[in-house]
Amino acid sequence: MRHRLHYWMALLLGFALLLMLLWGGYQHDRQWDWTANQRHTLSPQSLAAVKALGAVQATLFVEEGGDPDGILRRLLERYRLHNPQLTLHLLDPDLNPAAAEPYGVKGVGVLVLRHGERWEKVEQPDESGITNALLRLAKPQRKQIGFLVGHGEHALAGAGRMAYGQWAKQLRDEGYGVREVALHQQPQVPDDLDLLVVAGPQSALFEGELQHLKAWFEDGGKLLLMLDPGQDDGLQALLTPYGIRWLPGMVIDVGAQVLGANPTTPLITQFPKEHDIFRGMDQVPFLVTAGGLELVRTAGPWHREKLLAGAEQGWLEQDNHVQRRGGRVAFDAETDIKGPITMGVAVQEGAQRLVVVTDSDFAADGFSRYGANLDLAMGMVRWLVQDEALIALKPKPMVDAGLMMDEAQVQGLFVLFVLLLPLLLLLVGGRIWWLRRHL
Repeated sequence: MRHRLHYWMALLLGFALLLMLLWGGYQHDRQWDWTANQRHTLSPQSLAAVKALGAVQATLFVEEGGDPDGILRRLLERYRLHNPQLTLHLLDPDLNPAAAEPYGVKGVGVLVLRHGERWEKVEQPDESGITNALLRLAKPQRKQIGFLVGHGEHALAGAGRMAYGQWAKQLRDEGYGVREVALHQQPQVPDDLDLLVVAGPQSALFEGELQHLKAWFEDGGKLLLMLDPGQDDGLQALLTPYGIRWLPGMVIDVGAQVLGANPTTPLITQFPKEHDIFRGMDQVPFLVTAGGLELVRTAGPWHREKLLAGAEQGWLEQDNHVQRRGGRVAFDAETDIKGPITMGVAVQEGAQRLVVVTDSDFAADGFSRYGANLDLAMGMVRWLVQDEALIALKPKPMVDAGLMMDEAQVQGLFVLFVLLLPLLLLLVGGRIWWLRRHL
């Protein structure tokens, strides 16, 4: 009797423990991702974006019974785990045209995220698209980025390698307004502009434009100057009050040749990793062709910092006849400046922020995908408009999980699984049969 009582008590206790485990699992959802590159785990940027918002209504427009594999729902569930106020609704746009019309949804596979009175439409609802939409919703208003035009600067659109198409797209994806500004046709810098980018002018700015830039910047404006070596753009007068001196010439980096690069493509080996511009950057940027900068003493209260430097084994070539892919060059101790060379600086005082980089090509479509070039361009914009909390969401690399074997390994597996293991089973079975037969 006592043994039976102990049996039932142990059974009830085990059942109670099982119920407690089930209840705890329901109340505290936990997931473990053991994939090689954490493919099923949201990035820190995505977690920060979804946690920054309160109630978010997600509406996924699919055919009735759509998303059969539940891929999008599982992805949104990962977001919901970190923001329980995120709700998901599935709607068929053909059966609910009134619900789809306000968002301009005409097909399936579209996600609409709504936060209060604001909403964002995601045409390709993957992690990058969803997180960028959340970042846009988190901004009270779109900050406006203007690109100066009228002097041969880089175009924001176009099929050429020197256009800024990818950079402009990334800016828009993160919720910035991007437009061209023809300052020579306007009486002043537009009042709604948060940042003005001057990228590679091929001719000098007019005196009136320089005066507009100077007045706007001194009134708390923010400037990103991306200037190429050998171009007389007239902007030195704007830099002088802040103790920045443009050095004529082109950076030559013989150390770049070790990596197979052109010596006029300097390697950036010195940059403050703790600076907000470089936060989250896991690769090294490079400049296509670069000039030099020098910080000189000034009585102003500005905080100045070197952002980009390199060419420790190189110099700043003063020969104006050196071509980008031209003939041989050699260091001249009398005229050239030995490396390392400063190629980027940042200035800050109150609301004023300024970044100067001695190359404008690194952010162009033909070069932005290499290294951390696009990250550098985006980081400078975020710092200048005081969006340092945002970091670019990088796609997770696909890990090749395939099993590669040589011929000897294939033959070894064949012998093991096709010959030896079946033979072993036959021997064991035969031994058991023989023992039973003779018992």
